[in-house]
Amino acid sequence: MANTLVVDDERAVRQIVCDAVQHLGHSAYPAADGEAALAIAKVVEPQLVLLDVRLPGISGFATANQLLKVATPPRVIFMTQFPIPMEWIHLFSDPSVGYIDKPFGFGALATVIGQALLPSARARTVALADAESVTPTTVDAAVAHILKLLLTNLPAPAFFSCAKQIGRLVRASGQARTLRVRAALDAVRVAQFPRRFSDDRVVSAIAMLERAGARCGCLREHDIASMLHLDPAHLGHLIRRQTGLSFREWSWAIRLQLAAARLADPSVLVKEVAHESGFIGSTQFGRTFCHVFGVTPSHFRRLVVPTSQSAST
Repeated sequence: MANTLVVDDERAVRQIVCDAVQHLGHSAYPAADGEAALAIAKVVEPQLVLLDVRLPGISGFATANQLLKVATPPRVIFMTQFPIPMEWIHLFSDPSVGYIDKPFGFGALATVIGQALLPSARARTVALADAESVTPTTVDAAVAHILKLLLTNLPAPAFFSCAKQIGRLVRASGQARTLRVRAALDAVRVAQFPRRFSDDRVVSAIAMLERAGARCGCLREHDIASMLHLDPAHLGHLIRRQTGLSFREWSWAIRLQLAAARLADPSVLVKEVAHESGFIGSTQFGRTFCHVFGVTPSHFRRLVVPTSQSAST
């Protein structure tokens, strides 16, 4: 059982979330604003804080900033439907911080709380610390450490977001490289808290793509929309609004994630990886992979596989 601080200025939302927390077997302590939350936190020492972003007085971000300064900081999950302002994006470099989209259901909230309180939720922190402790003398050194983190089981949108950050890192030059290393590491940290989709139609569409796996490239947005009795444009809008990716990018993310895992095996030829991950051929695969990652599949393999193990591709 965990002491859970629930901070939201809307009384109805606060009560619903507190009821859900208690139903899951945890203690819930409500607070209507940031000042009250900080005062209660000093007394109950919460292990988890569910925190609204827009609060009267000090904002949810400023409240979290204070909560994370204690000797044993709580896990902080922002409850928000708004984009994260750039001045507070640094909070997400802390592995104790995540978010859930409003509106959300009980199932999504239960999942996020369960993930936040599991000791295994911090497992990637050690790997991140190892990567951050490296002072890369080349872009390849930084990319190699971050790419290895991507070979863990990240959700497709998180994988795609991190991959794009790596692509920007590879293309950067000079001082910008150091900034891109930080951005890529932050992207992996944020990825530990995958967004839960509140619209059942989006959940169904994504489930169809994920079940198809390497064959998801054969699925058309129009076909899935028809099965869900939706206009294709409306389905595309729903998917992008809730996941941040277009339908096409989802298809790319699922196949590229399969490809990245296969490229880590030096015994598999690149052309075989292209076929197994659902691309028409090596050319299309290489072009798509390079567009996202900023490196070719062969270069990716050299970065994540020790030279002594690499096979000719």
